[in-house]
Amino acid sequence: MSSFLGRVGRLLRPSSPGSPRVGVVLSCAFADAPLLDPALTALLARAAEDELHVEVVVAPWGPGNPDALAASVAARQARHDVRLAELSASGNTARNAGAGLVGSEFLLFLDPRDRLRPHALARLTGCAAEHGSRVVRAAGRGNPFHPARYLFATDHWRDSALSFDPTHGDLPDATCARALIARPDRIDDEVVDRLRHEDDPLAGERRASWPEQLDGWLRMVPLVRQTVTGPVKAAWIRDLLTTALPDLLGQVHRLDYQRLPELADTVGAVVAALPPNDLARVPVQVRAAAWLAGQAHWAELAELLADDLDGQFPTRVDQTRIHAELPGVDPQALHVPDPVLEVGLEESPLRASVRRVRWLTGDDGDVSGGPVLAVDVLAHVRHLSLASPVVQARWVGGQRAVAAVVRRRPDPYAEPVAAQRHQDSAEAAVTVLVTLAGLPEGTWRLELAVSQGQVVRTTRPRHRDLGGSAGALVPAPDGTAQPFWDNEGLGVVVGRDQPFERAPGVGLRVLRARREDEFVAFDLSGPVRGTPVLDSGEAVVTGHVDGDIVRFRLRSDRFGVGDLPAPPGGYRLLLEGRPVRWHETALGPLGWDTVTAEHRVGLRRSPQDTVVVVLGPPLRDDELGLRHQQLLRESYDVRAPLEPHVLLESERGGRCAGNPLGLDRELARSRPEISRVWVVADHSVPVPPGADVVLRHSREWFEALATSRWLVTDGPLPDVFERRDGQYVLQTLPGHPTRELGEPAWAQQHLAPARVSRLVARTAGQWSALLSPGPELDEALREAYDWDGPLLTTGMPRGDLLLGADAAERRARTRSALGLEDGQSVVLHAPDPGARPPRSNRMRALLDVHELCEGLGEEWTVLHLGDRSLRRSTADGARLVDVTGHPRPDDLVLACDALVTDYSVLRFDAALVGRPMVFCVPDPAVVRGDVRGFVVPYLATAPGPVVGDVAAVVERLRDLDALERHHGAAMARFNAAYQPFADGHSAARVIEAVFGPRFGLAAV
Repeated sequence: MSSFLGRVGRLLRPSSPGSPRVGVVLSCAFADAPLLDPALTALLARAAEDELHVEVVVAPWGPGNPDALAASVAARQARHDVRLAELSASGNTARNAGAGLVGSEFLLFLDPRDRLRPHALARLTGCAAEHGSRVVRAAGRGNPFHPARYLFATDHWRDSALSFDPTHGDLPDATCARALIARPDRIDDEVVDRLRHEDDPLAGERRASWPEQLDGWLRMVPLVRQTVTGPVKAAWIRDLLTTALPDLLGQVHRLDYQRLPELADTVGAVVAALPPNDLARVPVQVRAAAWLAGQAHWAELAELLADDLDGQFPTRVDQTRIHAELPGVDPQALHVPDPVLEVGLEESPLRASVRRVRWLTGDDGDVSGGPVLAVDVLAHVRHLSLASPVVQARWVGGQRAVAAVVRRRPDPYAEPVAAQRHQDSAEAAVTVLVTLAGLPEGTWRLELAVSQGQVVRTTRPRHRDLGGSAGALVPAPDGTAQPFWDNEGLGVVVGRDQPFERAPGVGLRVLRARREDEFVAFDLSGPVRGTPVLDSGEAVVTGHVDGDIVRFRLRSDRFGVGDLPAPPGGYRLLLEGRPVRWHETALGPLGWDTVTAEHRVGLRRSPQDTVVVVLGPPLRDDELGLRHQQLLRESYDVRAPLEPHVLLESERGGRCAGNPLGLDRELARSRPEISRVWVVADHSVPVPPGADVVLRHSREWFEALATSRWLVTDGPLPDVFERRDGQYVLQTLPGHPTRELGEPAWAQQHLAPARVSRLVARTAGQWSALLSPGPELDEALREAYDWDGPLLTTGMPRGDLLLGADAAERRARTRSALGLEDGQSVVLHAPDPGARPPRSNRMRALLDVHELCEGLGEEWTVLHLGDRSLRRSTADGARLVDVTGHPRPDDLVLACDALVTDYSVLRFDAALVGRPMVFCVPDPAVVRGDVRGFVVPYLATAPGPVVGDVAAVVERLRDLDALERHHGAAMARFNAAYQPFADGHSAARVIEAVFGPRFGLAAV
C-alpha cells in the first residue's frame, strides 16, 4: 500500500504538467462559522501530505452575513486556492453553486464537520486515475449517502446534469443515490470521519429534530427504490434499515398518531422490497422491529425496544436454522413469517480465537512421530448454544488436507471471549494437535468446523491472543517448521531442507514463572541486580531477590492508606527501570490464570515479549463472563431467609466512601450489634474497620443481595435484584443532586415510555426510602422519580466525615502520606466525571492540568482527581500528584487549600469546610446561563468565580485570601440553602429513621 501511495503521490505532484486537481466544495451554514477555520486547516494539511493541489470553494448558506466566513477565506488566499461563493438559501443550493465554480478535474463535497483521513485524497484520485472512473465511492459505516464518500469527475458531473435537489434543503442524498447509476468504482478504505463531539464546540446546537430526521428517512426510501438499480439496490435498502431506522423507531411515541399509517406503509414496503437472502443480512433485532412497525404492531414494538438492541437474545434451533426469541414478538400470535426471526449466516458465524501455539515433544497418546504442534482454540457460534458440539480441525495446503486431532480442553476464558449472555460456548474450547511428521513440505493453514445438531459452521481462525504464545510464534525444536499469521489466519510452513533459525535471546530473560502461595516468582537466566518492581502506572509492587529468583507479594501501599492488595491492571516487570523479556521456552504456557484469595493473576507478554502480570478481582472460573453471570442471575434465590446485616455499596464497589461510608461509621458507633458488609469491585478497596466484604459479581454477592435485611447504596442496584418482603433499601445518591435525575434526564434522552417505565421499576420501584440533603431539593427528587415514598430530609451523611472532631488530624495525615510539606499550597483539581454539562452534547475541553502547574509555580502542589493518564510530576512549575485512585475523596478535600472544578458535586464538600473554589467551565453556553438541566442553578449558586481558561484560574488562586473575602458570603448562602442540616449528625438522624430507637428496629 505504501508503494502504491508513493506512486500516486509522485503522479499527482502539482509540478507535474497536466496532473489532476481536486475541487472541494465546503458548504458551510453560518451557524457553523466557528468550525470553518479548523476545517480548512485540516483539509489543506491532508492535501499537502499527498502533494495534491486543491481548489476550495467555501459555499455559505442560511441566514447570516458572509463577512463572518470571509476572514477565514481571506487568511488563506495568499498561499492557497480558496474562495468564497455567493450566499445560498440552503445547503444543497450552496453545494450546486460551489460545484459550478470548480475548474478542477475532480469534485468532492465536504462540510465543516468532515475530516479526511490520511491519504484519502490520494486513494480517491488514484482509483479514478487508474480506472478512468466517473465516480469513485469509498467504503464506510453509517449513512451510505454521505457526499464526502464520493469523488466525481467534474466533466461527468456537468455532462450528466447532476445536482443536489434544492427541495431537500440540507439533505444531499439524492445526488449520491443517482451517482450509483454510473456504477462507481470503489475503494475499500474509509476516507472521512465526522468531527468528534468532544472537539465540536457546536455539537447539539444544530442536531435535526426527530420529526426532521424521520422526514429525511421517509424521503430517502422512495428515492433509493426509484433511483438505484442493480445489485447495489439491496445493499442500500439494508443500509436504510440498519443505520437510522432503529433510533427513529425508538422515538415513535413522539409521532403524531395520524402519521403512523404513513410510517407503517413505508417501513413495510422497505421490508417487502428485500429478497429473502438480503433480508437475512439485516440484524434480526432490527429486522423484527422493522416488521412490527410495518405491520403497525406498535405495542409489541415498544416492548421490543424497551431495552437496547444490544445483540443479546435467547435462541432456539429448528434443524439447520437458528431462530431468535425476542420480547414482544410472539411468532404464533402475530403470525410472524419465519424469515423475520431467523438468524442469518452473517449474524451466526463461527468465531475462533487462538489462545496458545506451542510445540510438544515426544508421543502424546494418539499423536506421535516427532514434534507436535499444539494450538489451543476458543470457538463459539454466535447465537448458538454449544451444549455438545462436534469440533473438527484440519490443516489445508492447496488441494491437500491433513486431519488434526481435537481434544476438549477446559479454559476459563471460553465464555468471556464468546461474550454471549444466553448461549453456552465452554464445550468448544479445544486443543488441535498435529504431528510434524504428518505434514508434508509446504504451506498449511488451519481450518475449523463446529457442528451442533444439524447446524454446521466453518472458519479459519484469524483472531489471536497477543498476550500469549499465539502472539509469539517460534520454530519447531528441530527447526523444520515455522508457524505464522497472515490475513488468511494461522498457518505453518514446513521445509526440512533449510531449518528455521530461532532468534537468540539477548540479556536477562525470564525462564519460568510460578505461583508460591500469595507470591508470584520468576526464575531468571542470570543473577539479578537492582530492585525489581512490578509497575502498572498507577501502583508499584516491590520484589525480593534470591539469587536468580525474584518474588513478589502482590500488595502495595498507595497514598499511604495501608498495605493492601495491588489494584487491578497490567504490571510490567522492571529491573533498573528496564522491562524484562520472556525467554522463548517460557512462552508456551502463557495465558493461564491462577486465582489467589486476593487476585486473579494472569501472566502475559507484550508485543515486545516483555513480562506483564495482569491482576484482576479473584472471580472463580464459573463467575467470569456474560454467560456465567446470566446463570448466576437465573439461580438467584429469594427463598433463603433474610440475614440481620446491612449490605453497603458506594460507586459500584469502587470505593467505600460518600453517604454509605458516613452511615457505616455511625452504625459502627451506635449499632455495633448489626453486621456490616461492604460490596467491593476488587480487594484493593479499603474497607472500614469491623466490616465484612463481598466481591461484586461473585456468587456470594448474589446471595448477599437476596438475603441482606438492609441495603444501602448510592447508585443503581443490579437488574436481578427484586426487593423482598422484609428487605429495606435506602437510596442515598452519590451526593447532592446537581443534574437532572430520573424521568427528566430520561426524557432528555427521548427514551420511549416503555423503557422509562422499566427504568423507574428498576430504580425507585426497589427503594424503601430516599435520602435528601434539605428541603430545597425535596420537590426535585420526588418529581425525578415520581416518588411518593418516605423521603428522609436529614442532610448528607458524607458531610459528617468532613465535620468530625478528627478533621484536622486527617488533614495532616493525608498531606503527610502524599508527601506534602508543611506550608505547601495545595489545590485539588477535580473535574466532573460526567464530562459534559447537563442537557448538552458538548464535551467540555479538559483543563490542561500541566498548564495549571506551570502557571502556579513551584510553591504549589496540584492534586489531580480524574484522568488516570497524567504524568506523576512536572519538570517546571507546581508538583503534580495523581490521586485519581485515592479511596477517600473527603480526605483530599480536607488536605487541599483550594478546589478547582467544573460541575463536580465536590463543590458541596468544599463549601462545607470553607475551601475557596474556582469553577473552570470552558463551555461559553454554561457561562452565559444558556444550558438548562441543573437541579441546583449553576451560575446563581456557584460559591466562587466562574472562568473559562487556565490563565484565569491561576490568577484567582494567586490570592486565596481575596478569594475567600470576595466569595465568603456567597458560600455561606450556598450552605444555608442546600446544606441546612450539615451539622455532623446527619448519619445519626438517618440511623434513627431507618433502624428506630437504640434497642428497636424500624418496621419495613
